[in-house]
Amino acid sequence: MINFNRNYNCTLLKLSIILLILVSSEHCYGQQDDGQTISYVDKLAYGIDFSSDFSEFLVHNNDMDFHLITNNDVKMTLRMNYKFLNLSYGFAAGFLPGNDDDDLKGESKFTEYKVNMFLGQFVQNLFFDE
Repeated sequence: MINFNRNYNCTLLKLSIILLILVSSEHCYGQQDDGQTISYVDKLAYGIDFSSDFSEFLVHNNDMDFHLITNNDVKMTLRMNYKFLNLSYGFAAGFLPGNDDDDLKGESKFTEYKVNMFLGQFVQNLFFDE
């Protein structure tokens, strides 16, 4: 008996490889250095980041196993960069969707402080997670 799905997948894979070779053989040009590079060394840069990563803990005991996950779906981070210094403060804002279900899942919190310093060829990272 012929397995149609297997033959179909092999054909699709072959076509994908041929298409990838044809597209990658096209000439590609990068950016040309026109001498108009902008330096942001002396500028203040700031931003807001949203992240959906979460902390997960697996606890194995003799007769019990626990699988614990925080109920904060979205984490918000405020960051600021100036010269050699990068500061950021992250937290789980209650006004974001998915972070307001303490009645259903119980209370949890997230707080994060980070300081990154770029000192010549060295980078120093200090952080605290709560």
